[in-house]
Amino acid sequence: MSGTWDPGLSTWRDHARLLLGDTGQDSAPYLEDDTTYNGMLAAYPYDRAVGKLARGLAARYAQEPDWYDDDGGTKVRWLYRVQQWNRMADQYDPVTQSNAAVGTGFQYVASNPGLPDPQNVFNVSGSGGDTGMRF
Repeated sequence: MSGTWDPGLSTWRDHARLLLGDTGQDSAPYLEDDTTYNGMLAAYPYDRAVGKLARGLAARYAQEPDWYDDDGGTKVRWLYRVQQWNRMADQYDPVTQSNAAVGTGFQYVASNPGLPDPQNVFNVSGSGGDTGMRF
């Protein structure tokens, strides 16, 4: 990923990168491209954009092995970062009551006006506890 970050926080993208821990410091790669940050910040108010970016990072890195360790000394434990991004997503872009979690699953209603409502609902459920899936 290519990105830029100004520690002087000269842009909203810099503020968002700082909150999400995506500053590319100490030779660590950026987690998301500038174009993605810019697109989200242009499409949504700042808080919602940060929440959606956090949710996207959590979804992507939840699929990675929990531990990452390379020969250069970089060590990462994604579990804790994913948990923090999910908390940030809930804070900055909360799930509305209409699709909030109920029991071990929830309904997410897609916004596709071309389909009748019954075909427009996806059920996501797990076996007990939090499935870790957020939409």
